[in-house]
Amino acid sequence: MVDAAGIVATRRLEAFLAVVEHGGFSRAAERLGVSQPTVSQLVGSLERAIGAPLLVRG
Repeated sequence: MVDAAGIVATRRLEAFLAVVEHGGFSRAAERLGVSQPTVSQLVGSLERAIGAPLLVRG
């Protein structure tokens, strides 16, 4: 059984992978059917959980 924490972790990973696969936050958001700020928040949350940046921004 997957708990709420597992679902959140999965969403974070999906967002990160979508950014990598689609080459940006906006394209990832389109693919996932969510807003760009949502993707940014999910990836940022994953980075904080890991304690390291995962993407080069800017």
